[in-house]
Amino acid sequence: MALVPRTLRGRLALFLGLGAVWSACKSFQDDLGVEVSEAAASIEEALSVEPPRPVPSSVPESRFDQIFEIYLDTIHRYDPPRATRNGVHTFDKILGDLSREAVAATAERLRGLAADLDRLDPFTLGFERRIDRELLLHRIRADIHDFQAWKGWERDPNLYLHRVTDGVFTLLSREFAPPAVRAAAVASRAREVPAILGAARRNLSNPPRVWTEVAIEETDGAIEYMAGEAAQAFPAGALGATEDEAFRAALATIRRELREYGDFLRKDLLGRSRGSFAYGEENFLHKLYLEDRVSLSIDRLLRLGEDEIARLEERFVRTAREIDPNAPPGRVLAQLAADHPAAEKVVEETAAGLEALRAFCVSRGIVTIPNDPPPIVRPTPSFRRALTFASMDVPGPSERVATESYYNVTLPEAGASPERAEELLRFFNRASMPVISAHEAYPGHFTHFLYVRRHPSPVRRLLHCSTNAEGWAHYAEEMVLEQGFGSGDPARRLAMLRLALVRACRFVVGIRLHTRGMTLPEATRFFVERAHLEAASAEREARRGTADPGYLAYTLGKLMILKLRDDVREARGAEFHLGEFHYDFLRGGAIPIPVLRTLLLPGDAGAIL
Repeated sequence: MALVPRTLRGRLALFLGLGAVWSACKSFQDDLGVEVSEAAASIEEALSVEPPRPVPSSVPESRFDQIFEIYLDTIHRYDPPRATRNGVHTFDKILGDLSREAVAATAERLRGLAADLDRLDPFTLGFERRIDRELLLHRIRADIHDFQAWKGWERDPNLYLHRVTDGVFTLLSREFAPPAVRAAAVASRAREVPAILGAARRNLSNPPRVWTEVAIEETDGAIEYMAGEAAQAFPAGALGATEDEAFRAALATIRRELREYGDFLRKDLLGRSRGSFAYGEENFLHKLYLEDRVSLSIDRLLRLGEDEIARLEERFVRTAREIDPNAPPGRVLAQLAADHPAAEKVVEETAAGLEALRAFCVSRGIVTIPNDPPPIVRPTPSFRRALTFASMDVPGPSERVATESYYNVTLPEAGASPERAEELLRFFNRASMPVISAHEAYPGHFTHFLYVRRHPSPVRRLLHCSTNAEGWAHYAEEMVLEQGFGSGDPARRLAMLRLALVRACRFVVGIRLHTRGMTLPEATRFFVERAHLEAASAEREARRGTADPGYLAYTLGKLMILKLRDDVREARGAEFHLGEFHYDFLRGGAIPIPVLRTLLLPGDAGAIL
């Protein structure tokens, strides 16, 4: 059985306010004979409770906590469905205000909070809140930058659509309150849908055509959702006759408003959707620094992405030859992709594979996983199908009642041609499915979430960095195979490499779309040629990249984690233990990896890449 190094006891409590972990792990033995199962039990005991936020010890610390609460109130009032998703139910009955005046007022409040934080001397705060102050200040500045530079309220018809769909979905997807309470909240939010979509008609000006096309597709999916999944959200008899009538009338109102919005998109906005989706180099780099604390040039980033594609392609070709030395790699991949479940079996087979992944991670000491219920696998809601293949939907960090998590898999839409359905299902081939689940569940997003929600800092529970969260999940895919999952099966390795190529292509395509003038057809072709994707999947990837300047997060985060792992291994020498490193990483919260480096390697001045 694997052993836990004697340094684990001290390392577990070294970073980020882990006093609770230190207490729970005092009984760790100092010799190298402690078995993983004993160590894991002690760690799991520490992870079974949420450590309380330390009481502020000074007036400046109280002031910081107050500023953070004002920030949360500001963003939750601006985006009430986000509050519901976060588990804050104060704003469950409203959708907010997306008028130009409300957007401008929110941006102004954020500028005031940034000024308040600037005036708060970080050296008057304890170590934990000093870190939190930096994280919050950069997040607020990133929010302001989005209002000023991205201007989604003026350019993105999906912003308004998602406010409506999320407003309903967040109320129905989890049982945080009795059915009657949630149904009444849906009815209340339905009354605000005309105002939200009316603001869209007044505000939207010259969006990129692809964004309007995606909005048309997702509006059709939203109407389907309101008529199907939403209408069936409550079991028979859960609502009284009057409550049920009001709920169904609310859904009918939303469907009517969405149909009218779809007509507006098709007949009016699409014809005048000639805007550029490109973010621009200056905005791109500024956003990357504010959100991820990365300061690299576009040329340096592109070299990193191209080098990673080249590394993966060489391994991809070599692995394909292991499977069939007489066939070209594309044909080998096509043969693997053809082995997939029928559409009605994808959910079942995905769920069946989760326990093996979890057991492997625990038995090998790769990561300790809290003993929470596994995520529930389900089809992706219809209004979210346009741009995603698979996703993890976890409860908000403040949710304390409905704590179930959902693992969404995107199935072919109703009425899809057999050819299109086959193309989409090939993504869920049996070689790829365990790799996808490593990303989404164990030890990827779901495991990461279980750690983050237990962090004692509310700032680090609520503010997440994409290069950390997506980087960890992407790193997890390759890492579990390195550690022996799949017993060296080259088919599974080939599937992992193809998925890694997709993320590396996202890295390069995202940068080129937003800073180098790449077109949508060029991006689609890049995914076909370099990531070996079918045309339908490649187009989906390219369309998503136009709306996401942070599309590089997966590969950039993975590369930073690999560099951090190497540097920690060098610093700890013979005392390095992979499971310990993962524990330290996950317990840090989903914070920018350069910040996490300073905590795992105090005094280190090494490069992040």
